[in-house]
Amino acid sequence: MSFDPAALLAVHGRLLTGDPTASPDLFELAYGPLIGHAIKKHSDFGMDEDRAKDLAVRVLASLVERPGIFDPQKGSLFGFLCMMLDGDAKNTGRDEANRQKKLSEFAVEVEQVGGNSYVTSPETRVDAERIMSQHRDEIVRETGDHDVLRLILEDERDYEAYAAALGISDLPPEQKRAEVKLRKDRIEKRLQRLKDRL
Repeated sequence: MSFDPAALLAVHGRLLTGDPTASPDLFELAYGPLIGHAIKKHSDFGMDEDRAKDLAVRVLASLVERPGIFDPQKGSLFGFLCMMLDGDAKNTGRDEANRQKKLSEFAVEVEQVGGNSYVTSPETRVDAERIMSQHRDEIVRETGDHDVLRLILEDERDYEAYAAALGISDLPPEQKRAEVKLRKDRIEKRLQRLKDRL
């Protein structure tokens, strides 16, 4: 998929001015090409379409949230977005490998749910309940934050579950992913700030 780099740069300029219509235009222009880039460049490392979509949303949401991170004097916007995505792809791969390692070390129970097997740890629910009871007011600030936090603590991966919790299931898929990503990021940053006390 190709697009006009000048059009993408113009959308970035609108993001900088706070134009509320710039965000959907950014997704319309760059979402598909970023997915294509992710699959083409990282297919040897197990990149599938779902992961590529997640990474594309993450990168575009970062730009929407902080458009000043891109400097037009230093190269093309699409090149910059691809560079961000590549970095996220490597980090995601490393995090997933670490997560699988931890799961294999600490998982002690297998639950049968609807014919599927899930490896679980009894400590997970205890930690989630403790975090919710002790730090809820520091993390939950907007409508839907409570449900999103619970889904994060349960390691939910399905965007539709988050969208339902936020009441945005009817939004277009790209916009829905972006909204979910922004909300998850905000809550995860609050959790990060609390990490020494958790």
